[in-house]
Amino acid sequence: LIICNGVFGWGLDDRADCERAFDCCFDALRPSGELVIGWNDVAQHRPFNLASLQSLARFEPLRFEPLGSTRHLANADNGPVYNFYVRP
Repeated sequence: LIICNGVFGWGLDDRADCERAFDCCFDALRPSGELVIGWNDVAQHRPFNLASLQSLARFEPLRFEPLGSTRHLANADNGPVYNFYVRP
């Protein structure tokens, strides 16, 4: 399990840096390993569409059963979101 919380949009802002970081996450995880990305879905902390990254396309969305979804909006007021992925 890799938890990447509060990094995207808070220093990890360049597309190429994000591609490298999430490619490294993929490489570090064994098959069925999970990646959780916590980020803020607000303009000042969303440098680009997270879903547009090719490195994340290597993963499959993971349905986090306790929440019943692959994505969780924790607080609508300030936009914290958690995306769940699994390495195939």
